[in-house]
Amino acid sequence: MRILHTADWHIGRTLHGNDLHEEQKDVLEQIVTIANENKIDVIVIAGDLFDHPSPSAVSQKLCYDCLNELGKIAPVLIISGNHDSRHRLEAIQSFAYANNIHITSQIHEVVERAFTFKENDSKARIYGIPFVAPNNVRGLDGFKGIELTHEGVVTSVMEKVREDAEENGARIIAISHLFVSGGERSKSKAERDIEYGGIHEINASSFEGADLVLLGHLHRCQTIPESFPIAHYSGSILRYSFREANHVKSCSIIDYDLTSGEYVFEEIELKLLRGMARLEGKSVQDILEDPDFDKHEHDWVEVTLPWSERGTDVPLRLKEKFKKVAVIKFFVPNTSNFGDRIAEANLDEMNVADLAEKFFENVAGDGEATAERIAIVTESDAKIRGGAT
Repeated sequence: MRILHTADWHIGRTLHGNDLHEEQKDVLEQIVTIANENKIDVIVIAGDLFDHPSPSAVSQKLCYDCLNELGKIAPVLIISGNHDSRHRLEAIQSFAYANNIHITSQIHEVVERAFTFKENDSKARIYGIPFVAPNNVRGLDGFKGIELTHEGVVTSVMEKVREDAEENGARIIAISHLFVSGGERSKSKAERDIEYGGIHEINASSFEGADLVLLGHLHRCQTIPESFPIAHYSGSILRYSFREANHVKSCSIIDYDLTSGEYVFEEIELKLLRGMARLEGKSVQDILEDPDFDKHEHDWVEVTLPWSERGTDVPLRLKEKFKKVAVIKFFVPNTSNFGDRIAEANLDEMNVADLAEKFFENVAGDGEATAERIAIVTESDAKIRGGAT
């Protein structure tokens, strides 16, 4: 069986307010081409189709158009990630199924919605384990009395998975959207914490019984060293933060032997429309004249300058050469115990969600701009605006 593994599309995400629709469309078309050219049997999308629980119509069209094209090639297996609305995905399950797209968005439906692939006398069952906040399983049949952690939820689900696989005489492949211990994080804001207080790690051993665990959530393509069972992240399809500037973005092809359970991974690089770079100099002129930066004229760039450069028409001057300046930072040497300070100025006017994100990151700490907190601010703003005369 040949599997195409991708994840973390984050359709609708912007880069410091800059639209990425064109780049997302281009890379999704590449994934369709890769699936077409490599005789894929099953396509796995391990969560975070969208960047927001309530994606725009434009984002939904881009996503569903791509899924429909993939469904013409091979069965598409999808789970919801921590950025997705599991109820929104549940609502389209029947339409999706008619187009060869199989969605598992509810944690209590993992076994019920398992996908079977059979060849000769050998078969594998692929179980999608969607992201769920542990508190949300409280009271569900089959989860009463379990430890309310991600590890507790997965351990409970896998008990049912092993029973089902044994009854069906099948090998096990699991799909999940979590942070497995040993994974390398990019510290990207796009890799938002799964819960308040930080990402809760889970051991690969929680998936005992599986030959493979195909994962989403971490944005760097990687196979967890010495994990058992083998846990693999395909990574995100685009660089969604300047912390990911050096990432190679890709999808993965796995050749899996149904008889032995052995597998071979192949990383397929995605060709991005633009590069990404972090430029630093003593002045705007220094940035403009540095020959090492010439290659980044059409890339997304983050520019860091001394505080003294503020008020010198920085954005206009930089954009004479660099067409895609996404963010400008000003560096303030500080001799106090608090160290140096960075101030950021986006070129475009920031919306309420962007401002809320920056507020929580600066006040509560890196990773604390959770979707729930941002939603409180944006929803309050909408109510105030809606009530204004």
